[in-house]
Amino acid sequence: MNISFLRSRHAIAVAQMLGLHRDPSFYNAKPLQAERARRLWWKLYDTDRILSLFMGRPYTIIDKFVDVQPPMPYEDEQFSEGPDGQLVINTKYNGKRTMPFRLYKYVFSSPFNRATHL
Repeated sequence: MNISFLRSRHAIAVAQMLGLHRDPSFYNAKPLQAERARRLWWKLYDTDRILSLFMGRPYTIIDKFVDVQPPMPYEDEQFSEGPDGQLVINTKYNGKRTMPFRLYKYVFSSPFNRATHL
């Protein structure tokens, strides 16, 4: 458990050095790259919270420095990049659906949304 905690802290540090804690609209990312960056950031955020709670240690990510929007409510397999870099979403997806839980979690527990409701 300690190894996973340390590795997640390293991953978060690298993500922050890359600027993933800022919304991709600040650095003009292509739509598909922006969506992937959002998903990666929120996964790291969730990992930080879960491991910190299990191990009784403080959070690595400070909410007031995060302004990343929640990801779109679609599965990863539904995204592709069209011509000119636009985001193409396949709405006729028949695979396993896990995103509604994730959307609920991001909308009601993300620091971005808490800050706008205070």
